[in-house]
Amino acid sequence: MADIKLDDILVEVALRLSGHRNASDMVAQALSEYIDRLQHRELMSFFTDPPAFPADEKTVRPGGD
Repeated sequence: MADIKLDDILVEVALRLSGHRNASDMVAQALSEYIDRLQHRELMSFFTDPPAFPADEKTVRPGGD
């Protein structure tokens, strides 16, 4: 798919810690976990961020009153 340059030391350490036999499997798992974390953050912000309300009350009223 894409040819990317990774820091060899980071890859070596990550391989040792992860227990994966090759970098492709390790990167696939890392990307999957990264996506899960981003989706979780997006979902949590839906529940924790206050809704955005217009600053001007006139824009909220129907009919422009």
